[in-house]
Amino acid sequence: MRHVFRIAWLASLAATVWLSLQPQPEFPVEFWNADKVYHLLGYVWLGLLGILSFTTSAAKRRALLFTLAFGVAMEFLQGFVPGRMPSFWDGVANAAGVGLAWSARRFSK
Repeated sequence: MRHVFRIAWLASLAATVWLSLQPQPEFPVEFWNADKVYHLLGYVWLGLLGILSFTTSAAKRRALLFTLAFGVAMEFLQGFVPGRMPSFWDGVANAAGVGLAWSARRFSK
């Protein structure tokens, strides 16, 4: 079953790269700071899939750290995409999502 989660995690990472590096994204629902909610939920998803992809605590921790670094990298790379710019607060939302995934892992034991 872990391999299914790992494939889903890798596919979700690839989809996140594609979505993050598109010029001027359109969100399905618009409200104040909607993008922060999308970032938070997306990185909770990535974090949980990363946790479910591995069996050892060390591997799960590395998956979460990778997901956190991935979120920072995506924000940085958006600075090179026309119509996009990196956002500190988007990065905070990314990190909060990974943190929530970590918390879910900690409290599910």
